[in-house]
Amino acid sequence: MSNTQTKPRGNAQEPRDNPTAGSRRRPTAIGCLKALAMLAQNPITQTPIPRLHVSPVKQTGVLTVLDRASGDRFAIYTPKFEAQFRAGHRAGWWYARPVHNPGAQPVSRGFATAKQAIDALKQGRWQPQGAVAPAASRYPLKVFWSNHA
Repeated sequence: MSNTQTKPRGNAQEPRDNPTAGSRRRPTAIGCLKALAMLAQNPITQTPIPRLHVSPVKQTGVLTVLDRASGDRFAIYTPKFEAQFRAGHRAGWWYARPVHNPGAQPVSRGFATAKQAIDALKQGRWQPQGAVAPAASRYPLKVFWSNHA
C-alpha cells in the first residue's frame, strides 16, 4: 500500500481557493449599470419624506392628515351637523382640527377647498390669528397649598 492519494475521477472537481474565479458571469442590465454609475457620482445620503401624509377620504368625507414633524393628526372636514353650524361653521367651507380635540366650535379658520386647508397645515397657518383659548371650565379653579416640605 502506498501513502499517495489518488485524484478524484469523473465529474468531481478539485476544490478551488476562490470559488467565483472560474464561475460564469451573469449578464448585467444596462439600466442597472446606469443607476450604479449615477449613485457613484451623486450618492444618496437622505431620503426625502413629505412632511404631511394625507390618508384616503373616509365615508364621512373627512380627511385625516398626519404631520410627521410634530406627530399630530388632524381632521380636515366640512360641517354636517346642526351643532357645528350653530357654533360658527359655514356651509361649504373646510376646517382643520386636531383629531384629539372633538367639539362643535371651529378650531381653524374656514378654507374654500380641502387642498387650501392642507396647504395651511403644511405652512403652519391653519389656526386663526387670535388663536382661541380652550373654553373655561364650568367650575372655578381651586388651589390647595400644603406646607409639606
